[in-house]
Amino acid sequence: MRQFKILVCFLLAAFLLTACSFHKKEQTNLHQSNVKNTKPLVIPDNLSSKEMEDYYPLPQLEAQPPSVPVSMAPPGSMLAKQVAATKK
Repeated sequence: MRQFKILVCFLLAAFLLTACSFHKKEQTNLHQSNVKNTKPLVIPDNLSSKEMEDYYPLPQLEAQPPSVPVSMAPPGSMLAKQVAATKK
């Protein structure tokens, strides 16, 4: 009986996944069929980009390489321990 319930759940999940996939394909085709061409954007001649300014200005920093090599291993992992052991 338990195996039957597992089988029914598995088949139901497989059916729902395929049904969702089919629905998405229909929606994509529907959106693609409703596409309309529009006129190109017209920018007025009196509009100047010089009037724009950065909303969040970024500070100018010099890029300096790190003084010691940076390890990409997660802290406390076996890889980090192996890297630390090879440095000694």
